[in-house]
Amino acid sequence: MVNNRLLRESNPTPGTNPGFLPQHRVEGANHYEETRGRNGALKQYIVDVNGNPISSANPLSVNVGNFPTTQSITGSVDVNNFPALQQVADTDVLAELLLQKEELQAIEQKLNGTLDIQVIGSKTQLAVTDASDSSLVDAGTSNTVTILSASGTIAKLEWIYIHIPAPTGATTGDHSVVVGIEDTLTRSRFISLQAQFNKGIEIGPMNFSGNAMSHSIESPAMLREFLGRGVHFGDTTNKSLRVTYNNNTDVTQSNTRMIRVRSIQEAVIQ
Repeated sequence: MVNNRLLRESNPTPGTNPGFLPQHRVEGANHYEETRGRNGALKQYIVDVNGNPISSANPLSVNVGNFPTTQSITGSVDVNNFPALQQVADTDVLAELLLQKEELQAIEQKLNGTLDIQVIGSKTQLAVTDASDSSLVDAGTSNTVTILSASGTIAKLEWIYIHIPAPTGATTGDHSVVVGIEDTLTRSRFISLQAQFNKGIEIGPMNFSGNAMSHSIESPAMLREFLGRGVHFGDTTNKSLRVTYNNNTDVTQSNTRMIRVRSIQEAVIQ
């Protein structure tokens, strides 16, 4: 039990009662003493197992007799001299470090060797094809011109122009032209025009002459819209662009059939 009274200030503000000082009870004694501090905090002491303050005269002793040691290494540590033996208490950490060492060694070995690299891309080019045909087409027969893209490419049709004069000397009948994709034009045609024996046939983004047959493009505007949707042909006969001319007049067609095509041809590079 403490019998002494709490400490009060000795020089209070005039007209006020003395206030209580910061204080603490002295351990093992029967009185209070003023508490002092430094740098805005109370002074504290670290003591040893016997309760004596630690100081330069009474340093804290440390037993390092069984402190874990590692393999001695001279110089910096890298994947080549990473210690094989280590005194690590956490076996999971050691296993992770060894795994990372193996991965780094594998990466280094791969970089020092031959790398198998495959580059994939595409190459495009603008192609203008003149497929005009001057071969003779006898009365009552037909002739087909096949247009292929370059080997190993696929072509997008951008523009087409066809001009076929009337057969010279014809007095009766008609002639026609059919344009389509693939090796048969029965189901993949998109242009089918017919003209009388004394009329020519013209197909292009700006001009159209001839009578459109069933399921055929009928005007330059329709052709431009159709090409804008994307018409493609390939480098084999069954994927080709085909133009078939039918001569149903009474004379041989000896005039040149002008056929010109512009396309964007794309090849896959591996």
